[in-house]
Amino acid sequence: MENQPPNILAEISDADWQSTPKSVNQLVGKLMERIVALEQRQEHLEELLKRNSKNSSQAPSQDASQGFKPKAKATEPKKRGAQAGHEGHSVKLYQPEDCAAIKEHYPSHCCVCGSGLSGSDAAPQRCQIVEIPPLRPIVVEHRFHALDCPRCGVSTRAYDGSIVDGSRYGERLCALVGLLSGEYRQSHRMVVRLLAEIFEVELSVGSVGRLRQFISDAIAVPVAEAHGYVQQQQQVNVDGTSFQQGNADGANPKDTKGWLWVVVTPWVCYFQVLLSRSHVAAQTILGSAFTGYVNSDRYGGYNWLAIEQRQVCWAHLKRDFTKIAQRSGVSRELGEALLKQQEQIDLLGNKTRYWTRFWPPSASLCCI
Repeated sequence: MENQPPNILAEISDADWQSTPKSVNQLVGKLMERIVALEQRQEHLEELLKRNSKNSSQAPSQDASQGFKPKAKATEPKKRGAQAGHEGHSVKLYQPEDCAAIKEHYPSHCCVCGSGLSGSDAAPQRCQIVEIPPLRPIVVEHRFHALDCPRCGVSTRAYDGSIVDGSRYGERLCALVGLLSGEYRQSHRMVVRLLAEIFEVELSVGSVGRLRQFISDAIAVPVAEAHGYVQQQQQVNVDGTSFQQGNADGANPKDTKGWLWVVVTPWVCYFQVLLSRSHVAAQTILGSAFTGYVNSDRYGGYNWLAIEQRQVCWAHLKRDFTKIAQRSGVSRELGEALLKQQEQIDLLGNKTRYWTRFWPPSASLCCI
C-alpha cells in the first residue's frame, strides 16, 4: 500500500487493498495522481480568479473586471460646493509691483441719492485679470558679409564657426524640447505641433531628435556624476519598467524593447534607459562591484547580488502574504500568521518613524 494517496483511500482497509489485483492497484494509483494534479490545477485557477491589487501586482483599475469589490463609498449624498470643515481657498493675488498696469475705478455719483462723489479709498476691492502675453520666437539673423581686397582683389567673408556651423536653435528652445519630450512624454510629432501652434516655431521631426541628443550630450557629465554617486551609496532602491524606445539616436536599429531603470537614494535619483532587463543591465545600473544593500522586487536580474545585500520590497511581501492567506488548509493558517506579523512590524515601524521625527536626536530611548 505504498502508493496509496494519504486521506483519499482511508476507507479501504489494508486487507481489501492487498486483495485487489495489482493491475487495479496501479490503475487506481495513476488515477489518484491525476486527481491530485487536477485539484492542484483547480486551486491555481481559483487563485488566479481571486487575483486583485491587494494580493498581486495587478493595477487597482483592473480590480472591478475581476469581480473584486472595491471599498464601499458613503451612501449619503454630498451637498454641492465646499463641505463642512473644508478649509477655504481664496484667489491668490499678485503683488502690485508684478502687475503690468493698475487701473483705478471710482464711482461718479451716489447709488442712493445721485450726489457727486470725490475722495479716495484706502482699501479698495482688488480684482486681477491674468493674461498670457503673445508668444513669438525671438529670431536673430546673422549676416556675414564678403568684401573685396583693394590691393589683390581677393574676396574675404566674415566667419564665426560657433554660429555658421552651430545649432540653429537657442538654449531655451532646446531645453523646452527636452522638457516636452522627456518629462511630459510628448511624441516628436506632438512637440513639433505644439511649438508651431503656441510659439510659431517651425521645427522638423528630425530636428527634435537631434536636439534631444544635443541635450543628452550637454548634461552627460552631471549625469555620470549622479550615476557614480548612487553606486557608492550603502542603501538604494532599484526598479525597472518597460519603456517605449525607438531608434531616433541610432542606438536601437533592431527596435528592441526598452526598459527604464531607476536607482533611488535620499538625495539623488538616477534614471537610465537600457535595451535589456537582464542581470547585465542591473550590473550596469548598480555597478558590478556594488557593496551596499538593494531594496527591489524578486526579479532574477538581481540574483548576482549576495543574499545578505538583498531586501525584498515590503509591498510585494504583503501582497504575497494576502494571497497565501486566501488559500485553504495549512496555507491559510500560515498566510494569516504572516499578515499578523506584518501588522506588528508596520506598527513598530510607524512608532519608530514617530520617535525619530519628534524625539531629540541626542536623547536616548528606553524600550519597555
